[in-house]
Amino acid sequence: MMPLRLTCLWLSSSLLAAAALGGCAEPRDPRFADASLAQLERTFEAASGVELGATLLMGISVSGQDSPDSCPKIVTTGPDTTATGGCTIEDGVRMEGSIRVHNLPGVAGPAYDPSQPGSVEIDVRFTHPQGEDVVLDGRVELDGARISGDLTVDAEGITSTSRLALTCKDQSPCTPAADSEIEISGLGRAGVEGMWRLGPPSGRVTARGTDVIVFDIDGRDGEGCVPYTINGVPRGPVCIPGLGEADELALVYQHPMPWSKALRGTLR
Repeated sequence: MMPLRLTCLWLSSSLLAAAALGGCAEPRDPRFADASLAQLERTFEAASGVELGATLLMGISVSGQDSPDSCPKIVTTGPDTTATGGCTIEDGVRMEGSIRVHNLPGVAGPAYDPSQPGSVEIDVRFTHPQGEDVVLDGRVELDGARISGDLTVDAEGITSTSRLALTCKDQSPCTPAADSEIEISGLGRAGVEGMWRLGPPSGRVTARGTDVIVFDIDGRDGEGCVPYTINGVPRGPVCIPGLGEADELALVYQHPMPWSKALRGTLR
């Protein structure tokens, strides 16, 4: 889920590790009016919890499986499952790193206790045959009606970080905790506000930096294109394929995130 990968704010031994740098400035608050369309699309993905949800679903897809001879290698002991790369998965995509799952439901019938929190820890790099790298690093937790995480995605030339805690009770909209925030490379850090649902999609997602951007999910069309405003001025839309569907699984698995395609046919 970490700040900009090339700043001194993150020192880690993970696949996203950056060298220690001295004298770095704090990330600036974003001016969304100056953002590219790709940056705005990633802003929505990070702020709405789509990236956290996709990672959580990856964990659920492997939870309880035992496939020590597959790629990735999947081993389960009690409520804990680990999927390890170091091999080539479908479509020639190389996977390095691991996905570690604790106490999540799954089709393989894992030892799951819904009264206890579950989690996914992910530290992976996917390298596509065309040479594009996609890196995910962080942790996502599921505790009853609360989904939280600190997750970084580095893909398609943009690094996004989601530090969110979302409460989604029963059929009510999700609401973020007051300290929820995102960070987008080239823009900076923004607080997350609003009330929304991702299945079926509805509500509004707000990211507040120097500018305030509001994504109106209620106004989406059948292609998943969502109108938005910046400082109250109508702009947009940004188009997120999958938002035209009413199913949370469709939102995640039809979403054009590079790692989603890599995992879709492999970790199921």
